[in-house]
Amino acid sequence: MSVQGLDEPKGNRLSQKKAVADRIKILRLSSGFTQQGMAEKLNISERLLAYIESGDRTLSITNAEKICQLFSVSLDYLYLGITSETNVDPIGQLITKAISQIEDEEVKDFFIKTIVNLTSLMIKNK
Repeated sequence: MSVQGLDEPKGNRLSQKKAVADRIKILRLSSGFTQQGMAEKLNISERLLAYIESGDRTLSITNAEKICQLFSVSLDYLYLGITSETNVDPIGQLITKAISQIEDEEVKDFFIKTIVNLTSLMIKNK
């Protein structure tokens, strides 16, 4: 295990940063937040949130903690994708992992929106 990714190749750090960004975006969309609405809840600018979700800005620990509180997930989930019984369900973990492997951002957004819409329909039909 490396300290803050210093012993890891740069490519691994970039892919981990993108995976964190993808998890944040999935959490936001699956909860029905717009970027503006989530940014207001976190007390950050919408622009900063957009940069974080695209992987262009590193997530501060303060903002990571706010995101974890907002969505009731752990830092382990946010940074490493590790879930527990009180966190994201196994299907959610599988979906998150699959989506994070999609390179094309338009395709990724399409799948995220589709999953969010399907989830919304399932909840309405319960």
